[in-house]
Amino acid sequence: MARPAIALRITLAVLALYATAAAGETRSARDTAELSKALYNAVGDYGYYKTPEELARVKLVLSQGATADTQTLVAAIYTKTPDALDLLIPTVKDIDAPIHTNGETLLMFALNRIKQAATDADVKMVKSLIKAGANVNVIARGKSASPLELAASGGSHTYPQPELVKLLLAAGADATLLLGSDFSPLTGRGAGNLDVIKLLIDAGTDPYQVTTSGWTALHFVCQRPWALNDTPDPQAAKRIALLLKKGNIDAFHEQKGRISVGTPLLEAARAYNPDCVKALIAAGASLKAPAYSPTYMAQYPETRQETVREYVLREAEKSPIVYSAKVATLFK
Repeated sequence: MARPAIALRITLAVLALYATAAAGETRSARDTAELSKALYNAVGDYGYYKTPEELARVKLVLSQGATADTQTLVAAIYTKTPDALDLLIPTVKDIDAPIHTNGETLLMFALNRIKQAATDADVKMVKSLIKAGANVNVIARGKSASPLELAASGGSHTYPQPELVKLLLAAGADATLLLGSDFSPLTGRGAGNLDVIKLLIDAGTDPYQVTTSGWTALHFVCQRPWALNDTPDPQAAKRIALLLKKGNIDAFHEQKGRISVGTPLLEAARAYNPDCVKALIAAGASLKAPAYSPTYMAQYPETRQETVREYVLREAEKSPIVYSAKVATLFK
């Protein structure tokens, strides 16, 4: 009887050890979750109040062993608190871990949060993320965005950021890197900023790059932020000169896809930028050029060909909100 009793006591002791370990794991997981929540709240409060006391709270929670999750890091960037971000970064295992299913990283989120002009806080956060090893050449959002493209085009707020383009290039951003459909950092809103154009061309971006759908940087040369609609654009001619390849300014490129890409002048007509439209015309763009490319006409033979002038005037009358009255007048 002694042996079974001893065996029973051993079994119970082992089970007790497992139970204790499980309880410890549960407490550990619970403590970790509570610390993460406390850190998130502390960062959020500091982002709102921005007082030394709230920053001290962030430091206190971190000293207790808290680590920053994606939500907390995003909160620091969203509230533009670089000092909080600097405290959080050392706790992060992978600075390039996607924060969204589209592959967007913290660096891309920071670049996308910048508005009209990059503030000191914006620049500090971008520098901190780069110093922490953030990939400056990551491609995300279905291959439609990279850090350099976001800085060049201005993210979702449409203001190009030459200072950050320069910063990314210095950190190793590849100006020759193409996105999906062969878009470059210049085949977008970056083409509307002279400083961005110069920086990217000097770094190796092809100013004449043609996308698979037939776009070039010249198609975007008149695009600017909405706040600048119908305002003077004294640098338009200089931008055009840098992006215009010798030859026919109205030349079409092979186009793949169902969207018709017109001449640079036709596409510029929607940009609410009369000075730039005038500059394109002065550079040789013709109002009598065909509106539809040969590729598009072959794909859709039922389409009636018309001139750029006819197309713009017809569309401006049908959708006046899409076309500036000042621009439409130039086509009459």
